[in-house]
Amino acid sequence: MKTKKGVGNVIFNGLLVLLFIYFLWQGSQYNRFARMIPMFVSIPVLALCVIQFIIDLRKFLTGGGDEKPESEKKESESEKKKDEPRITVWRELASIAWVVGFALLIWLTGYLVALPLYTLLFCKFIGKESWPFSAGMGAFVFCLVYGVFITGVRLVLYPGIIYLTYFR
Repeated sequence: MKTKKGVGNVIFNGLLVLLFIYFLWQGSQYNRFARMIPMFVSIPVLALCVIQFIIDLRKFLTGGGDEKPESEKKESESEKKKDEPRITVWRELASIAWVVGFALLIWLTGYLVALPLYTLLFCKFIGKESWPFSAGMGAFVFCLVYGVFITGVRLVLYPGIIYLTYFR
């Protein structure tokens, strides 16, 4: 049985929409203060998921999902050889290492330090951006997190094991 290309994207994004609708409903059951964070995160993410679901559904219904992206069309033979299984495994392991490293950084330094530091390092070493751009993105993330979560919502973020051990 041959299925139309793109059906997996439609199903996945539809499930994400249902998941965030459930999160919104579940969050609405909390008291006023506890309800703020699930609502604050779920509403924009739900909006983005709905937009992506509509885009994928339109591609699926019109049959536009059969074309390869422009970047894949221009791929040369030498670039195709780059994606050998061994290289793919190393890329996946590197991705897992970045996620685990981020979790460890949060545990050690807390959210307020870990988020901008991770952003700076990720922009510099994975995104291959300049130091000023990477530092600017780190500063932007710090200001965003501080402004929204600490000043706006008055949320106490996890301070990290280093702070809890040595500075309390």
